[in-house]
Amino acid sequence: MLKRISLALVLSFVVVLSAMAQDFQKGWAASERGDHVIALKEWRPLAEQGHALAQYNVAQMYFHGNGVPQDYAEAEKWFRKAARQGLAQAQNYLGNMHERGRGVPQDYAEALKWYRKAAEQGDGLAQTYLGNIYVNGFGVARDLVLAFMWMSLAANNGGKNGAKFRDLLAKFMTAPQLAKSKKMVLEWQANHPKKK
Repeated sequence: MLKRISLALVLSFVVVLSAMAQDFQKGWAASERGDHVIALKEWRPLAEQGHALAQYNVAQMYFHGNGVPQDYAEAEKWFRKAARQGLAQAQNYLGNMHERGRGVPQDYAEALKWYRKAAEQGDGLAQTYLGNIYVNGFGVARDLVLAFMWMSLAANNGGKNGAKFRDLLAKFMTAPQLAKSKKMVLEWQANHPKKK
């Protein structure tokens, strides 16, 4: 009897996941067509059920005002839900919102926290932003060694402008600073192998 209940439970779980995937895809197709009303209709129930990508997409809609009035506070709420589930893109957006004070008070410590979470997952854009935080000393001591490290990692992970900023930074650094930073890059890469 227990095996039948377990199998039935597993099968019902698979059916639910399959329906969620179909609804998510319907939302994606609608969004691609520019039909944001239908996209939100498909994604919002999934987001409310805890689907991280749906939460992220709902947040994007509010952040950019696609099909809904632009509402940074509502965007922040949904980004935070997805970020707490470990979604790097949502963590990156939360960092950006806190860095710029969009929908939340400007808070560099909070920006640093969320950028770091995304950067630790190999998110190249978050690594670029984290490098920028250290270059400019936003809420932290200005640190070109750390900035170069994060920009180098960003360049390796497809982060927008990572290579350009890394190369620019190198012009303002001493040989020992560069050597230290390059060593830190290698150590970070050894401890964070790329996911396949």
